[in-house]
Amino acid sequence: MARTLKDLVYASTGIDLGSAHIDVNTQLAVAGVMAVAALSDGSIDPRETERMVLALKRHYDLSNASALDFVTRAIEAAPGHEATPELLSSLNEELSLKQKEECLVMLLEVIAADGEKEAQEMKVLNDVIESLKIPERSVTAAFAEYHAGKRSS
Repeated sequence: MARTLKDLVYASTGIDLGSAHIDVNTQLAVAGVMAVAALSDGSIDPRETERMVLALKRHYDLSNASALDFVTRAIEAAPGHEATPELLSSLNEELSLKQKEECLVMLLEVIAADGEKEAQEMKVLNDVIESLKIPERSVTAAFAEYHAGKRSS
């Protein structure tokens, strides 16, 4: 109930009342979604792996070793070229709206890492947006954050 209220405030005002800490299993699930997107075009480019590690480090304050371990485990466990409904359902339940936006930003970073945006990667992106029930305003905010980060790097 509290998360729903926080999500409502965030969706209405853009004010984050403090998202709950994301547990290790949820962090691994986010890594799994990024791995599925990276694998969706047939293989993972080293730049995609690097971007996944950097995104996990930045968003979850992980060490290089921990982030690389998460990425390796996520790639090994990736269910193929589509995010499973179970994985996405789990993330939908666990993540706040703000955390869903952050997940979307990380996904955009991985998709753009190799300089190509394949149709399958866009399908994964769309599946994530739909499955996590991310409202249009939040999708727009995630894209804006992604583009702002590109300009500053």
